[in-house]
Amino acid sequence: VAEDHELNHIYIKKLLKKLGNKSHEIATDGTQAYDLYQKKKFDLILMDCHMPVQNGYVTTQKIRELEQKTRRHTPIVALTADAMMGTREKCISAGMDEYITKPFNKDQLLDILKIWFNTDETKTTTQTTENEDQDTYSQTPPYKVEKTIWDQGALEEYAETLEEKELFIDIFLNKTQESLDTLKDECKDGINQNWVEITHKIKGSAAIIGAQELYSLCANAQSMEKSTANQRHRMLQCLNDAFNTVETRIKNVLSDLKE
Repeated sequence: VAEDHELNHIYIKKLLKKLGNKSHEIATDGTQAYDLYQKKKFDLILMDCHMPVQNGYVTTQKIRELEQKTRRHTPIVALTADAMMGTREKCISAGMDEYITKPFNKDQLLDILKIWFNTDETKTTTQTTENEDQDTYSQTPPYKVEKTIWDQGALEEYAETLEEKELFIDIFLNKTQESLDTLKDECKDGINQNWVEITHKIKGSAAIIGAQELYSLCANAQSMEKSTANQRHRMLQCLNDAFNTVETRIKNVLSDLKE
């Protein structure tokens, strides 16, 4: 599992355990994933597309180049929060075999795994929502967004006990705040890929926890690769406001759960 997001580490480990997986490795960036691949034999790789140091596309290309010499082919499934037109084609062109959009549930992962593995796992009934990445967002302030502030049901998908919920929420709040703080220095004029990567990361966190309003704003912000410093400052204020709102809502609910 090549994935840099701590929340996804917890969730994917949980899903794999439920599906009967007894052995897996976690790599937090593309170089770690490539090094692990060279040291061990894996039946399948779940590859996040956006990772620090080296992204999933480059890592996959390097693995495929190595496999030309070894004559083996390890299935690689892309993990991405982008469901825009052309994303699947980009993944396949890089050498990946399939892709799955985040957030995903147990049944969606199972459907992918069935391509390569025999399993008699019984699918559970899971309600899925329309993928927000297929929406069209305006790049012009004030970024009108009509989404649920927080879908509490999303948390139930990832965490069952109160302790798990507390851990999940704590990681979400701390990591998102860190990313928002970092984003302050990226409010510059012109093309800024760092802005895109950071807002993409926040979007992934928002999707996992069910912060739909924050997610939608991040999807909008991610499209602002070329913008003015003023536009980015205004968007950052919207992101901070949305985060503060969902933080208050989550803490109130968590307080009620403890009682």
